[in-house]
Amino acid sequence: MKLHGWCLDNDFLRLAPAHTPNLDTIGKNHKKYIIDPKSEQGEKLSEKKGNLLIKDGLVVFPGKFTRKASLLIENGKISHIAINSDTLKADQVIDAEGKVVFPGIIDSHFHVGIYKPLSEDAKSESKSAIAGGVTTILSYFRAGKNYLNKNEPYTKLFEEVIRLSQGNFYCDYGYNLAPITSVHIEEIPFLTKEWGVTTYKYYMFYKGLNLKSEVRRGSVEKEYLLSDEPYDLGHLFKIMKKISELNKNDKKVRLSIHAEDAELIRIHLEDVKRK
Repeated sequence: MKLHGWCLDNDFLRLAPAHTPNLDTIGKNHKKYIIDPKSEQGEKLSEKKGNLLIKDGLVVFPGKFTRKASLLIENGKISHIAINSDTLKADQVIDAEGKVVFPGIIDSHFHVGIYKPLSEDAKSESKSAIAGGVTTILSYFRAGKNYLNKNEPYTKLFEEVIRLSQGNFYCDYGYNLAPITSVHIEEIPFLTKEWGVTTYKYYMFYKGLNLKSEVRRGSVEKEYLLSDEPYDLGHLFKIMKKISELNKNDKKVRLSIHAEDAELIRIHLEDVKRK
């Protein structure tokens, strides 16, 4: 069963928080929503129809309150929340009586496709995620070994990632990218504008180690990242500079640092092995 933003098990019904209306607008005679968090009176509206109606569950509004209510979903998003579901109609109805409707969890640090083919890994890992209440995955991806085992411009490589992802996730998903080469850095504005990528990553330990923590001083770029360019703090500086330029235009692009220092890992591994 393909799930976009929600999942149902024996005890709980979960919905992705990104699909939940702004609580500050609910109950202020807002034309679109019909629940009032401050009283038991809801705005009366004409009949509304959607794709899915989740009916009569105990809805949890995090940090606010719980309320028995019904949720109308249209095109994958909650369009109406009602105390009285009489005005809500849908092609599919889920009876949530006696169940708790929780916001789904967004897991923003995920790695799909490292040790198994991406399309295969997406199925098993997203199925596991929804079992634990995760309804949106943001997975990291980089060029080099242990993903697609190639290093190409992301304008080409990321298209392949999207193609392998389509139809293989059981939940909503997105990607954060790691610029491995100078070409990738120059592609950041395009990737942000055209593909919606807003988080990029720099891995500090690739300055001297591979994924197995094996010391490869001076050869990690060539052997593991499949690149002829230095992957060092100078490279990080160029990434930071490019993202800073983007953020001047309110792009709100973020840089994530995998803060494991290769030199410190090396000496502590040597110490452990001696013991």
